[in-house]
Amino acid sequence: MTTGNDRFGVIWDFDGTLVDSMPTHFGAWQRFMREHSITFSEKEFLSLAGMSAEETLQHYFKDAPPEELVRLGELKNSYYREVVAQEGVVFAPGALELLKVLHQAGVKQAIGSGTHMKNLEITLGQYPWLKDYFEAIVVADHVSRTKPDPEIFLLAAQNLGLPP
Repeated sequence: MTTGNDRFGVIWDFDGTLVDSMPTHFGAWQRFMREHSITFSEKEFLSLAGMSAEETLQHYFKDAPPEELVRLGELKNSYYREVVAQEGVVFAPGALELLKVLHQAGVKQAIGSGTHMKNLEITLGQYPWLKDYFEAIVVADHVSRTKPDPEIFLLAAQNLGLPP
């Protein structure tokens, strides 16, 4: 979709900004950590928010090789997707309204998120019309460094054809 606005755009984070998925992620993390006999508080969860599952896992499985962190991250994310598939997502208050207003005003929009595409696809599958609002989607799978590194946002801006 071409909007005609070449001066600025909006890059939406997904989890906790566009959708209120944090309770679902916290539940998935609790299930995963309980299965691995690790105590995991909401305070710990919130301090790691925005990081990829693999980066979070590095804090708890310091000696695990990268491929094991990927496997464990996929397991945790599968728990998240199970719940989303059954219950759907809750959009953050005001997010849909703002998304629509920006779209109507011709503002270019992208998703720039530390989530993985599989996690995002389940929501886009439930709400296929949501794709119409975004000219670009950049997630952890598309970059070598995730948040807090700005690579996701820089690539999203580039994909929108806008300077950072």
